[in-house]
Amino acid sequence: MTTLTEPRHPSQFMRHGRIPEVSEVLLSAFEAIPEQPTASLLRSAAWKAFSNLGLPRSGDEEYSFVSANELQALLSRPPQADSTAGFEIDEAVGLEQFSLTSTSGSVPMPEALLHPWKNIAQEEQDAPAALAMALASHPKALSLKAGTRLEKPLPMVCRGNLARTDAAMFFQLEAGSAAKVSLSSVISGPENFLNASAVFHLGADAELDLTQTDPAVGMQTLKLRFILERGAKLRLVCASTGSRFQRLALEVDLMDSHAEADIRSAAVVGASNRCHRHVMLRHHAPDCVSRQLFKAVVLGAGRSSVDGTVMVDRNAQHTDARQLLQHLMLSKEGRADCKPRLLIHADDVKCSHGAAVGKMSSEQLFYLLSRGLDLKSARELLTQAFLAEALDASPLAEVREPMHARLMAALREAALKEAT
Repeated sequence: MTTLTEPRHPSQFMRHGRIPEVSEVLLSAFEAIPEQPTASLLRSAAWKAFSNLGLPRSGDEEYSFVSANELQALLSRPPQADSTAGFEIDEAVGLEQFSLTSTSGSVPMPEALLHPWKNIAQEEQDAPAALAMALASHPKALSLKAGTRLEKPLPMVCRGNLARTDAAMFFQLEAGSAAKVSLSSVISGPENFLNASAVFHLGADAELDLTQTDPAVGMQTLKLRFILERGAKLRLVCASTGSRFQRLALEVDLMDSHAEADIRSAAVVGASNRCHRHVMLRHHAPDCVSRQLFKAVVLGAGRSSVDGTVMVDRNAQHTDARQLLQHLMLSKEGRADCKPRLLIHADDVKCSHGAAVGKMSSEQLFYLLSRGLDLKSARELLTQAFLAEALDASPLAEVREPMHARLMAALREAALKEAT
């Protein structure tokens, strides 16, 4: 298994000369967690990472478009233990599940799972994710046996039932395995906050098709981390209608040659909802491919942002990387922010990036009107087509259709509110 030992951020993104800010509430909560031999190894490593980072502050590159004060307030809430909260994962043939908080007599977590998870926690550069691993009540680890293929989508639900819930999960797909996974977050009330971290390690030639859906209410910070070995393939499709506060952080490392990552996101952000995406994708090895496509429709006073960085190491020759961030603005009060970045240290690559924030095409609208559609139907058809390019990438029809229906319902609801 590959271990990341070198710094994963360039110098211009590292913090310098600051004193980490750690609240007494969080420190007391961490110290009050009972000692558990396995879980304490992970929690200690994650807490050390968080202590080095401190709470997010204004000016931190990772939180450019997010209110640092609001995020600080959410992360400083007193942690609460809840046996019904956190990650819920269905059983499947060939899939082993382990809990770090297992009681005596249960099957202990293998070192092959605990060791890499602890290393990842120790090097975590995202403060919310480090806190999630340090404070999660019931962290879970999964292992899909080599060569096993899960043909049906595996449902995963991350629940937030209290004013604050922390959750953490590690999923190892062994060499040659393949899984289809549907990950959704459910928050029980508009004032509740869910802070979660999920790490996926894809062994050689492993494949993961993952759909991720944000909660409709409440507040969430979610970090998804992916590590791809030689020939591994990741296909990720995210969907969101925003809520009072949502931040999704994606971190992808292509560690060995011929790894591929395809990341797409579709969002409809209306009313005063917010939806923030932060992406860090690194090419560490030659002959790897990455694709990023982020699309968001903004209505009312909604706010959407995408901050995406692609890094290409010096030895990652023959990299093929493309990134496109697009926002469709359907109101004057809404706000959209895009920040695409390429940091290339190799000289034989094909890399491109782009960003666009604009209104609906008047030419396309005129064409549909000239074919007999009314204005409302024409607008809806063009908006659906705009989002479909991201949503249709998912091969999981059982999940893709409900995602599409939810986004279209949010679009109609937001349009109706604007009309009244």
